[in-house]
Amino acid sequence: MDNSIDVKSKLLKIKARPVNLPYEIKPPEAASLIREREILLKIAIALEEQNQYLIDKIETLSSHQEEMVVRPVKKNSESEEVIEKNQASAGT
Repeated sequence: MDNSIDVKSKLLKIKARPVNLPYEIKPPEAASLIREREILLKIAIALEEQNQYLIDKIETLSSHQEEMVVRPVKKNSESEEVIEKNQASAGT
């Protein structure tokens, strides 16, 4: 059972809601507050997307960690051992 909260969808719902401001705020102040709210919500959404990307990346890496296989390093489609033998025989 997944108990995680979908933060991005909650932030998008908040962004879609109308802004309720007190009546005593002057229009320039209200516009500034609304702009700041939009900017902060965009930043929060971008951070949540990055957070989810990193979580997915970590989960992917840990699921593949058990399947990792060590292979010889290759140069020009030959293994290091073959190259070293060729270099040794060429030098003598």
